[in-house]
Amino acid sequence: MEEKIEELLEFLENFKAKDISLFDARNVKNHENYIILANFASCIENKVFAENFVKKFGLIDFPEGYNKGEWIVFDLNEILVHTFIPSKREKYNLDKLYQNLKVNLKPNKKTK
Repeated sequence: MEEKIEELLEFLENFKAKDISLFDARNVKNHENYIILANFASCIENKVFAENFVKKFGLIDFPEGYNKGEWIVFDLNEILVHTFIPSKREKYNLDKLYQNLKVNLKPNKKTK
């Protein structure tokens, strides 16, 4: 599992994602997974990332939210990846919802 998370975090970094956060919700009722949140500067950047994500990780369909590109959710079963434009991330504030589950990323991982 750690290798998959590292791969996802690196993939986000390679696409210049900002404000990357990781949350461990494995012990939370109705979750049982990890959650990654990240920002892209625009809907276009977010959609380009999504297109590459689909290819890289072998998803059959485009993820929920792809058409608008404001908030895209990738469900990899044990890991959920949410990519936002900054205004949508601020509006829905999942960071606050999951604040007690935040995992400190290794120093080499970009969080801003």
